Amino acid sequence: MFKTQPQHDFQYKSSKYLNGTFDNCYTMKDFMKNTNKMAREWEKQEGYDPDKFKGDAFEFFIELLLILHPNDSRVGIYDYAPNSRANDNGVDGLAKNFKREEAAIQIKYRTRTDKALSSNENNLANLVSSAMTDFDIIMDREDHKNYRHFIFTTADGLHWYTDNEVFKKRVKCFGLKQLKKLVDNNKPFWDSCREIIQQITDKRNAS
Repeated sequence: MFKTQPQHDFQYKSSKYLNGTFDNCYTMKDFMKNTNKMAREWEKQEGYDPDKFKGDAFEFFIELLLILHPNDSRVGIYDYAPNSRANDNGVDGLAKNFKREEAAIQIKYRTRTDKALSSNENNLANLVSSAMTDFDIIMDREDHKNYRHFIFTTADGLHWYTDNEVFKKRVKCFGLKQLKKLVDNNKPFWDSCREIIQQITDKRNAS
């Protein structure tokens, strides 16, 4: 059965930050604008690292994206669950690919959307190494299009060297352009996100 409720601990932020991050969002640009704004308020009022806020907000967003797109072949994964913070050494979450095999996910929020991610600068190799050592998830050596490793980022995808030479084109990356194709002006998606958030808020207020 597909998951219908998020598990990421970003949902336990106060309703101000939770609702504020998704308020009036209908595009990735809207979401990133809200996230950056809420992160500044988080730092000013709570004294916490704004980059952590941005990262957690984006991980929560990706979880909602995967919950609401379980059958979408453009995405290719379902049954996503965030990884425990104690065990996060490069794998932010686990899911299943469309062959029902275990898959590892890494999520990177970047304010610079025009820059590609590189293995060395962004520690991307940890995705493959941690997936193998901690979860026994390895690349498919026979079918190069059978992805078991996925990256979601607001950056401009993977650097060509990292994609071709380091990962040998066996890691599927969703950069900002790919995310925009999935969610920009997709009103049912954004409305569903807010509906899930409202359910979380209502449940919290009732307890």
